[in-house]
Amino acid sequence: MTYCLNLDCPRDKRQNPPGTKYCLNCGSKLLLKDLYAATEPLRDGGFGRTFRAVNHGKFEELCVIKQLSPPLEFQRKPAHFKKYVRLFEQEARRLYELKHPQIPQLISYFEEDGRLYLVQEFIDG
Repeated sequence: MTYCLNLDCPRDKRQNPPGTKYCLNCGSKLLLKDLYAATEPLRDGGFGRTFRAVNHGKFEELCVIKQLSPPLEFQRKPAHFKKYVRLFEQEARRLYELKHPQIPQLISYFEEDGRLYLVQEFIDG
């Protein structure tokens, strides 16, 4: 399954058959950067959402997509939203700088369709 990352897509209709390029419900593009496909949600927190994913550019390797999606009340307050963006960028920078077997390596950090994402190595457990 490929999972739609569009926040406006109804939660119960976000799953799409493998190989689908656009969400069958909302029409959103399913592959980030034409490489990364979310396969299932892992966690929904105050800072963002996390998904198990597949890196189609690297032998179908498992990875994790983090999507910055703070609560709406913070998105409406520019100062709060800027702080969320700064902290998200700091997390990406730390993942890039730190090298340790128990810390996931940063694969990519980017903006797509007005949303910030980071893609990191999948570490089971």
